[in-house]
Amino acid sequence: MKQKFSLKSAQWLHEHTLWLAIGGMGGGYKQVAYSVKNMIANLAGMVCDGAKPACALKVTSGVSTAVLSAMLAIQNRHATNAEGLIEDDVDA
Repeated sequence: MKQKFSLKSAQWLHEHTLWLAIGGMGGGYKQVAYSVKNMIANLAGMVCDGAKPACALKVTSGVSTAVLSAMLAIQNRHATNAEGLIEDDVDA
């Protein structure tokens, strides 16, 4: 039986991976914002063309990138608006 992994599921996984990783590392809102910036800088442009095995790889890339982004954010390292797609305020 083939299971589909929806975009909504992928978004939930990315969001909660960031919160779990940052919270477990002792970070706060600022580190979550930095992690979001790192995620955008790293994964922007990735396209999933449907529920195929390659999409599962992209989800796995997203999760591992979330952990890496959290690790960088805890050290207050993040992508800046000089990278092009990144805004100063992730909530804007």
